[in-house]
Amino acid sequence: LENLRISAIVERNLNGKLMDVKSGKPIAFGDPIQLRNVRSGKFITICGSVLADMERENMKTTVDKKGGSNSCLNFLPKLTYDREGQAVTDKIEAYIGIHEKPGEFLHVADKAMNFNKESKLYEVNCSLESSSWFITVRHDYVTVKGSMVTLGHPIILQDPENLSCLALDPPQNADAINYDYNVDIPVVMLSQY
Repeated sequence: LENLRISAIVERNLNGKLMDVKSGKPIAFGDPIQLRNVRSGKFITICGSVLADMERENMKTTVDKKGGSNSCLNFLPKLTYDREGQAVTDKIEAYIGIHEKPGEFLHVADKAMNFNKESKLYEVNCSLESSSWFITVRHDYVTVKGSMVTLGHPIILQDPENLSCLALDPPQNADAINYDYNVDIPVVMLSQY
């Protein structure tokens, strides 16, 4: 058990060093990546043994402080002229695959979870059915060289079908700015009207 703990620490340190080396370099289709929420600092993670709330045939997606093999994803080409190994550019449509599970994807549920006058929430889960994602680099966060999606720079992920953005869903009574993100938070698509 002690050896496993030491191995995990060594792997985390190596991942940190690799991130430092690759930070700012373009991401290519097929590269293993982790998507981290800016505010919470947590990684989007597939819960391998928990079913999704809305689409019970799919697996739940949440965020995790440490990440792991279930948070290893990759951008996959949607369009026929895009190829694996080619750089992912700003303002492009792609699929988000689960790196450890080829043929599984981050997927946006077809029906909204709840509805109010301001917004709709759509569950994000892990599915055999792919969803298209529109990838945009956050130019207001960093100075971006060219139009490439680069490691370490914030991006926005949007669902072009329902015009929603990837977000976290803190409880309804929570103050989103001061919310304690150390609890299980579903990953959702937020559609503003």
